[in-house]
Amino acid sequence: MQADNNKGNIKSVLIVMLFCYVPHITDLPVVFTFVIITVLYRLVAQRFHLPLPNIWLRLFLILFSLGLLYWQYRILQSSGFYIGCLLVFAALKSLEVHTIRDLRVLVLCNFYVVLTVLLLHQELWIFPYIILGVLANLALMVKLTAPQVDLKVTSKHFIKHFLIALPISLLLFYLFPRFTHPLWRVPALSQTKVGFNEEMTIGNLSEVFNDDSNVMRVVFDKKFKPTLYWRGLVLSQFNGWSWKPANREASQFASLKLIEPGTPASYEIMLDPHQKKWLFYQDNPVAAKPNLLFLPDVGLVQQNNSPVYYRLNYSLVDKLPTYKPITDEARKQNTYLPPRGNPKLRAWAKQQFAAVKQNQQAMIAVIARRVYQENYWYSLVTANTGIQANLMDRFWFETKRGYCEYYTGAVAIILRAVGIPARVIVGYRGGKWNPVAQYLTVQQNDAHAWLEYWQEGLGWQRLDPVSFINPKRIDPTIHQKQAEETAEGWFNNWNQGSNLPWLARISFMLESVQFFWERWLLFYNQDTQRALLQKIGLEKWDQTNLLQSFIGVLLVILALAGAWYLIRQWRERDALLEEYHHLQHELALLGIETQPPATLAKQLQDLEAKYPQLKELLCSYMHQYEQLRLHHTDSKAEHREDILKMFRALRAQIKTYLHDT
Repeated sequence: MQADNNKGNIKSVLIVMLFCYVPHITDLPVVFTFVIITVLYRLVAQRFHLPLPNIWLRLFLILFSLGLLYWQYRILQSSGFYIGCLLVFAALKSLEVHTIRDLRVLVLCNFYVVLTVLLLHQELWIFPYIILGVLANLALMVKLTAPQVDLKVTSKHFIKHFLIALPISLLLFYLFPRFTHPLWRVPALSQTKVGFNEEMTIGNLSEVFNDDSNVMRVVFDKKFKPTLYWRGLVLSQFNGWSWKPANREASQFASLKLIEPGTPASYEIMLDPHQKKWLFYQDNPVAAKPNLLFLPDVGLVQQNNSPVYYRLNYSLVDKLPTYKPITDEARKQNTYLPPRGNPKLRAWAKQQFAAVKQNQQAMIAVIARRVYQENYWYSLVTANTGIQANLMDRFWFETKRGYCEYYTGAVAIILRAVGIPARVIVGYRGGKWNPVAQYLTVQQNDAHAWLEYWQEGLGWQRLDPVSFINPKRIDPTIHQKQAEETAEGWFNNWNQGSNLPWLARISFMLESVQFFWERWLLFYNQDTQRALLQKIGLEKWDQTNLLQSFIGVLLVILALAGAWYLIRQWRERDALLEEYHHLQHELALLGIETQPPATLAKQLQDLEAKYPQLKELLCSYMHQYEQLRLHHTDSKAEHREDILKMFRALRAQIKTYLHDT
């Protein structure tokens, strides 16, 4: 019978173990395959009584699994390698499970396997999954440790205490004073990439067109009018085939002013980890929270200048830039072209510039007219591959087919060739507006490149050559993608969701659930807490007020809980037991032994021997006590009440007699 129970327990533990491994299917496919094979063999061996691996085969499996992990991660000192070790060796443990103790160890491993999912995923679905995984393993632990316990009764107690703890936990989470950063800052193990490299070489951005993974979500202040352009990195250096950022030391980045309490941010960005150090912004950030570093001719980074390995939440105040004349160094850098390369394009630029009498705006109009009227196409499929000599010459005069990198690179060379400072900007353009929750989602396939040129008296001006292309000559696939994006005027109609078809509205509502999960849980910090306080009418409260109020409420709760406990104890007290203890105390004062094995009959006999004058009284009460103990009655409460009255009368008689004597 015990063997059958043990077999059933092993099967249950292994099934729950497989459930705990499910989220790792896509993140660790090789490791997951090894784990599945191992656990399934243990289940088959249990069913058909197959032999388990001996010590030498287990040693081989250990070495093989270590080699497998090294082959996948290529480095031993990494979070992924350690997680892989946990997953693999927990599965190998199933090959040597025989006793209840082994099963308990395996269940403990399951707890850790479930929690590792938090290091790989923070989506909404992970919350119910973890609850189910933890409950399943708790049920197994109860079954293995105390099989006699009724799981139904245990489940009722768990649900009761969970419902009590839930509102208290939510109160603590949302109203307890928050740190500047979100509490959840786990480094991302997945290799999410940014839509551009730290240099623009023809071919980079085309790789992410089919990647619809999220880059960031943005919430705007309704008074702020954003553009569709999200700057990531400024590229000023050109070597003939690629654009790179200017060489700047970290010390040259200036710290942005911290946003003052009560000052609304222009926008708040919830950025997914992308393993690069560059952050995204509109045009001219002047204040930030938390502290960020900014260099206008390079980009925006964190205070420690480190890559973004975890989900990051930051807010920016953006204002129109103040005009400052361009320096000689910046002019030289942004007009430099290598001595050789693309001679036809340079010659054409100089010819056209001379024709418009060196007028900047007229030159740009010439470029725009040429791109619109001639057979220029916007397409991801081009005839150019790799680094080629005079690539821009071939594109501008022959193939006339390319994407943003081609048009931006060619126009930047044209402007530089005639002495107009120009630089390339890489980042993102557009995004998908959610009118229900009112936030913007920017995806990897929104990656874009455009340029800026210098205009005296105005400063750097944005120029997107792609906008010059005739819409009829845009690749249909790209045109469909752009049609799915929200129109440029979305920020002029914040509540346009009320006019959506019901299917589209439901879709946006489902996306909003995920957004609120991230904003109000994963990204919950001081800023979002302040926004919550404003919504409930406590906008003037700061962290000190919150802490003082929290301590006050906590003391009140503790006082009420203590009073409730005392009242409950008083209501549930055993009056008969209390009276018996009082009697024992008074007998002890009279010198009567009250410790076991002394019984009440023995105590009364000792009292009679010590005080013979109480013999008649004690005999009467002893007879009465025995009659009550031996008397059977249907009312248990009535029986206890009679004994209680007897104890009280006995104590009163003893006190009266001793006092009189």
